[in-house]
Amino acid sequence: MSLPEGNVTPIFSDIETTRLGYNAEITQLAASCGDKLFAKYIVPKGPISPEATTITGLNVEVIA
Repeated sequence: MSLPEGNVTPIFSDIETTRLGYNAEITQLAASCGDKLFAKYIVPKGPISPEATTITGLNVEVIA
């Protein structure tokens, strides 16, 4: 597949998860296109692994 010639604007995307593997949950969806940014955070049902927190900086705190 080739890109059309001319005015093409790239879109960059990123997904963060609670851990690696089949049981991982998505914690963030993000994209940027030029100066437009999109980010959506999702509270996971399970814990975020310490390794994922180290890489992403994301953590869930339960406030009682």
